[in-house]
Amino acid sequence: MTDRHTIVSKNLLFAALSMAVVALPFSVTLCHTAFVFLIVLWIIEGRWAEKLAVIKKSFLLKVLLLFALWLVIGLLYTGNMKEGVFSFEKKLFFFLVPLVLATTAIKLDETDIRRLFYLFVMACLAGTLICLGYAVWQTNLHTPHVPDPTISYLNGSEFDTLHPTREYTWLFFSYTALAEGIAIHPAYFSMYLAFCIFFLLHEILSVQLTRVQKVLMSVAILLFSIMIILLSSRIIIISLITVYLLVAGYRLAVRRSFTTSLTIILLMLVALALLFVNPVSRYRNLQELGMSSLEIREKSLYKTSTEIRASLWWLALKAYGRTNPLLGSGTGDVIGLMKQTGDAYEITNVMGTHDPHSQYLYLLIGNGIPGLLIFCLYLIFPLICAWTVRDYLFLAFSFLFAALCLTESALEVQKGIAFFAVFQSLLVFQRRSFQSEVFKLKLFSAGS
Repeated sequence: MTDRHTIVSKNLLFAALSMAVVALPFSVTLCHTAFVFLIVLWIIEGRWAEKLAVIKKSFLLKVLLLFALWLVIGLLYTGNMKEGVFSFEKKLFFFLVPLVLATTAIKLDETDIRRLFYLFVMACLAGTLICLGYAVWQTNLHTPHVPDPTISYLNGSEFDTLHPTREYTWLFFSYTALAEGIAIHPAYFSMYLAFCIFFLLHEILSVQLTRVQKVLMSVAILLFSIMIILLSSRIIIISLITVYLLVAGYRLAVRRSFTTSLTIILLMLVALALLFVNPVSRYRNLQELGMSSLEIREKSLYKTSTEIRASLWWLALKAYGRTNPLLGSGTGDVIGLMKQTGDAYEITNVMGTHDPHSQYLYLLIGNGIPGLLIFCLYLIFPLICAWTVRDYLFLAFSFLFAALCLTESALEVQKGIAFFAVFQSLLVFQRRSFQSEVFKLKLFSAGS
């Protein structure tokens, strides 16, 4: 390509990715439109022999394509072809976005990728302010005597008994009611915010910044941390605390930076204080866990989110026992089989959901042990590579998404698919440390 053509192509690629990351917290439709534009640019680019050569050379792309093939094979024996095709269609961008960004001749430099991440941070900041503003507006519309339908599961729990004198306005600043400001599930918005925190921490600790920039980023980190506590997604809160402790411990033990470690710990403690101040966060993250029984019994209706998830995981294992352990039930059969299993044991929940709420269990039921192992390999292989080159941002990203997959079927929701597809592709196939797959896989090699 000529220099002029290369510059134009790179600008168009950057524009498409910018639109995708900015739209992600707000509109799946706009995000998908950006992905389509990205794919069209890739097709126009041509150079198919070179693209094929990249695929042949890349172990990770082969794993990705094998995963796609295994899902297609699952369509051959599914009992619900319509749902199976729909399930595969949902994951098209999960396969296509990495393929495009890995095989395109256009490579973004480190500055371009950082700009994309900053755009995502700004989009999430805007989303946070919108949610908080929406909560304020909602409190002015409702009287304290009107029940809040957006936190419906709390109405059937012990929440009212434990908090009879609570400030009613907290309901609008918590969990699903707060995330309703931009119409997003709190777990996925929390994941976005946590990734923003990891990126900003990475910038502060590894890039030369002015004092003003560090202060502004620290304020954003604090705001995002507080927002995550308010959104009350347990797995993200646990992941965030874990990363905070690991970073603080590393800075203290390896870098001998007592001030940085103390600052991170204090920031974490300020955010965690909200677990005790906000009654919804306190109930979901502390009280409900303590009063929930994890013993699953037949002919039972489960009401708290902890027991609901435990019952769904129990049913998922029972459902898997009814399938072929190697092939699973087939792509698209998971929800139907979960419902049948729930009916057989007469186990229900107040949410009326049959989703196993675990991506790992979802794949195990639908696509058997090979499907689960292929997906785990796609997660783990770049994680090992990241460890060898000490790419801490990618390590944090992978840990975050893998943790979410424990409690959410993240690849069955576009907010999860799009997030993983675009950021994993940027970090693995475009970022400098991953542009070559020639690594010495020494897990305990000296860090840079």
